[in-house]
Amino acid sequence: LKRVYCHEFALRLLLSCVDSHANRHGRYIKPLFSYKADFYVRVFVQVIESQREVQKTTARRSYVYDCVGCHSFYLQKVGKHTPGTQHVAPGRGPPVGRSCEQCGKDFYIGGPSGLTRYTILSSLVR
Repeated sequence: LKRVYCHEFALRLLLSCVDSHANRHGRYIKPLFSYKADFYVRVFVQVIESQREVQKTTARRSYVYDCVGCHSFYLQKVGKHTPGTQHVAPGRGPPVGRSCEQCGKDFYIGGPSGLTRYTILSSLVR
């Protein structure tokens, strides 16, 4: 999606892809640092082995519905984690109608992308 947030979206797509590949081997990722320059994105991640966290992966992913006209966007979660359990229910959606409520135009759909809030670990700041 070529929008104002295209660089962040590229980062989230890449992290989602790396996480997906790690999940196939019973691991998940923890992003440590990311860098964008010109036309490429570089990420540093920690790969952690935990089947329990792998099961919650779908709750950390979403699809983006981006309006063609007014550029407003909406997120649709792929799954929903029930706190205190290992159960992840499928996401419900879509979060919007067939056309935008504000301008009446159609939507572009992008993803799956990472939904979680990514932060730099304090150990890198030392």
